[in-house]
Amino acid sequence: MKSSSSQSYDVFPNFRGEDVRHSLVSHLRKELDRKFINTFNDNRIERSRKITPELLLAIENSRISLVVFSKNYASSTWCLDELVKIQECYEKLDQMVIPIFYKVDPSHVRKQTGEFGMVFGETCKGRTENEKRKWMRALAEVAHLAGEDLRNWRSEAEMLENIAKDVSNKLFPPSNNFSDFVGIEAHIEALISMLRFDSKKARMIGICGPSETGKTTIGRALYSRLKSDFHHRAFVAYKRKIRSDYDQKLYWEEQFLSEILCQKDIKIEECGAVEQRLKHTKVLIVLDDVDDIELLKTLVGRIRWFGSESKIVVITQKRELLKAHNIAHVYEVGFPSEELAHQMFCRYAFGKNSPPHGFNELADEAAKIAGNRPKALKYVGSSFRRLDKEQWVKMLSEFRSNGNKLKISYDELDGKGQDYVACLTNGSNSQVKAEWIHLALGVSILLNIRSDGTTILKHLSYNRSMAQQAKIWWYENLERVCKKYNICGIDSSTDGGGSTYGQCSNSQFQRNMDASPGGNKTSNQSTKDSPRASQVEKEKIEYCEPHVYITPAIFSDGTRAPKYVESR
Repeated sequence: MKSSSSQSYDVFPNFRGEDVRHSLVSHLRKELDRKFINTFNDNRIERSRKITPELLLAIENSRISLVVFSKNYASSTWCLDELVKIQECYEKLDQMVIPIFYKVDPSHVRKQTGEFGMVFGETCKGRTENEKRKWMRALAEVAHLAGEDLRNWRSEAEMLENIAKDVSNKLFPPSNNFSDFVGIEAHIEALISMLRFDSKKARMIGICGPSETGKTTIGRALYSRLKSDFHHRAFVAYKRKIRSDYDQKLYWEEQFLSEILCQKDIKIEECGAVEQRLKHTKVLIVLDDVDDIELLKTLVGRIRWFGSESKIVVITQKRELLKAHNIAHVYEVGFPSEELAHQMFCRYAFGKNSPPHGFNELADEAAKIAGNRPKALKYVGSSFRRLDKEQWVKMLSEFRSNGNKLKISYDELDGKGQDYVACLTNGSNSQVKAEWIHLALGVSILLNIRSDGTTILKHLSYNRSMAQQAKIWWYENLERVCKKYNICGIDSSTDGGGSTYGQCSNSQFQRNMDASPGGNKTSNQSTKDSPRASQVEKEKIEYCEPHVYITPAIFSDGTRAPKYVESR
């Protein structure tokens, strides 16, 4: 059992100093340091004929031992005693051990023959039979383990890079955070194939598809899988923050270089630093949610800006953006099939790909409510997790009472991004963008963004099953929401808003603002500027985007307002 009182290490290196300390081991330490692997260093330990208790504890408290067998390894009783302890930890503590054969034949080490055997024979002179038996057993067993032989590599550098990667993967296995995204392995394998790791050339590809298909999740899973192969890497999702184009590009470059070079607060005086700094560097870059061509031009303008074997992935909804940047290799992500969507829902609801006995019909209905959008499947599936059958029936009944539709903006399930679900005319030639925003669990608002840039709160929606909590959240966060979305008033012009969504008046809005923390006096611009519509004439369901429909209220004067936003 490991000692809890002494320091733990990721790696314990066992080697003959005069053979490899200032060559192979020095370079190996550098590779391990670059991967933030904590390696035991014996430089401060005074050598003696007997191995010290401190060293024995260091071996015991390490997760992996790297044993470097070299020409004169067996001349050191110190090395051999360490090896006996390593072999003991391998057997009793299940410690990982990787042998490295540096200019020696593995069979000579196993059998103590050849030049290695001659050196070992000299060391054994005058030693007890028990000591010799322990050394021989340790040499034979450790040399039989899977390891690396320098003779099988083109260069020492390549071998060491591979060893460091192998150690990193053993210590920090790829994240299992994406296992609930059923089918993600197929996406990753297809993308790895598209990136062409069999080629030394740098390569740039795109991931494209509609909103809510799981592009970001796929990109993060790919990044998690590949990052151990790259010392310089970055997963970035930058947005424009500065009005000046040039200043914005400088800011992007400084932020990007600081991240990929692991140096805080890099400052540059002019644009173009990315090419200058990284043109000989192997990098992994994933750019997520790209909607600005200038970002691509600034950070990944040309593939020649980066060293050989670099891999760059651009994630976007806009295929035309990839085309404009001459990215020819594009991976299309669509919505999951009905079968995969059902399995994905079950992963979130039950922790496995299928429902337990007695839940089949309930799971089928709940999965249909979520549709085939990964975020909605996660949201709905997680809502049902750990509920008993009676609670399932109750929650499904609540969904049915709301028209059997999931009335949330899928793009807002994680609280980021804004999904324009309709663009409606307000009776004039100008256009009003109607936007459902999911603010928190059970709270949604509908905003009208008018042609003059003002934003009007059209509807406030509380989920019936959690109305009280939702109302408390709304009153506590009203001021912050109004500031964030620049809400300047309430649109009270719409009759027929539907019983599903609550409406609030301008007087309510002003009272709420006055009562909110800070008492922000937001200007009250009601819709007295626009004519009040007469009673509802008719309704019809209109297709908006895949699986998203709007039901507008159409008034006798021709004006319209969104009544429902629905997913099927």
